[in-house]
Amino acid sequence: MAIDFEKRSDGIAIVTMNRPEKLNALNKEDLARLTEVFYELRTNPAIQVAIITGAGTRSFTTGMDLSLVGQLHPDHYKDVPEGLLLNMVPYMKGIDIWKPIIAAVNGHAIALGACMLLGTDIRLATPNATFALNEVLFADLADGGALPRLPRQIPYVHAMKILLTGETIKADEMLRIGLVNEIVPQEKLMPRALEIAEHLVTKCDKYSVQVTKQAVLRGLDVGLSQALLEEALFKEMLENRHGLKNPMMADYADKFRR
Repeated sequence: MAIDFEKRSDGIAIVTMNRPEKLNALNKEDLARLTEVFYELRTNPAIQVAIITGAGTRSFTTGMDLSLVGQLHPDHYKDVPEGLLLNMVPYMKGIDIWKPIIAAVNGHAIALGACMLLGTDIRLATPNATFALNEVLFADLADGGALPRLPRQIPYVHAMKILLTGETIKADEMLRIGLVNEIVPQEKLMPRALEIAEHLVTKCDKYSVQVTKQAVLRGLDVGLSQALLEEALFKEMLENRHGLKNPMMADYADKFRR
């Protein structure tokens, strides 16, 4: 099994796909382990933020190991009776994780690996990073969540060019179209990811962060009026969690009055 899962005492978890000799491609055991890891990220209250990366300097992940092509879907995929593959948890499809997920993209993010990337919230890439949803070149479909997610995350014309042509784009283009936040030298990739993670843990209220992510993603599924209503409901839910007197807000208001 080539999935490293580090749970630090400061609330940060680091998930590393560790098969650099195979460009961090994932076999059945890896996919099953990622399923367990992502469910723990969702449910373990000690984890506040996660970083996902690949081992080595060549690849984030190229998705499923090509030796698995033609085999039945792994058992950890949860098929509905009609046969529609709705939940592909290893690729961040069919699971809601309200904690922030940072992607440290250290090389190629290809096919289902690119789908996984689209399930993250903050993305850093090295100069040699690439992104491709090349399934159309092989009479296949980018069914790991890319079809609905990509046009919601970047402008439509850029999303469609990537999806319809199967072309590979480089790091500078990923940054230009808004697919990643920053390009970072390889040696500074994990330090920068940890810097952001530590900010989220030490400077931000964990409940506010998680409710913000939940409100944003829920709002993308509904119309504007409903999203505004849900925003107000999430605000009320957060206030109830903190109680009527939020000490952080009270302190901020006191500083503002001065």
